[in-house]
Amino acid sequence: MGVGYSNLHIKISSKNDKYNRKYTLNDENYHNEKVYYTFNTKKRSKFNTKKYFFIKAELFYKDKMLDCFSISLNNHESYSTVDGNIIYKYISNNNKGQSKIIINICKDRIENVTYQKDDTLQFKIDGIVI
Repeated sequence: MGVGYSNLHIKISSKNDKYNRKYTLNDENYHNEKVYYTFNTKKRSKFNTKKYFFIKAELFYKDKMLDCFSISLNNHESYSTVDGNIIYKYISNNNKGQSKIIINICKDRIENVTYQKDDTLQFKIDGIVI
C-alpha cells in the first residue's frame, strides 16, 4: 500500500447511512514495527456525535473491502488540545484484534482517520499482496 495508491480509501457511515463520507489516503508512517495510514477528506462537514452513537469504518482498495470496524462514540479513549481546540480520539480494533482505527473528532467534525496495520497482517487481492 502507499500514498501513491489513490485507490486506497476509508468509508465512514452511520447505521442508518444518513452520514456517508469517503476519506482518501493522505500520509503513511512507520513506528515501532507498525504502519500508520492517515486519511483525510477535503470536505469538512459537521458530524453530530450526539445523534450517531455507532459508526462503521471500512477500508477499501479500489472496490474491495480489506477491513471493517465498528466504532462507539459513547466514550472517547483520550483527547488532546491543539490551538485551543479539544480533539477527541475514538479507537477500535478489528474483529481479530490485528489492526486498529483511530478517529479524531473536533467540534463535531471528523478531522482525520488513522488506520494502524500490524506487520503480520497482509492483504491479498487478485493474487497480489498489497
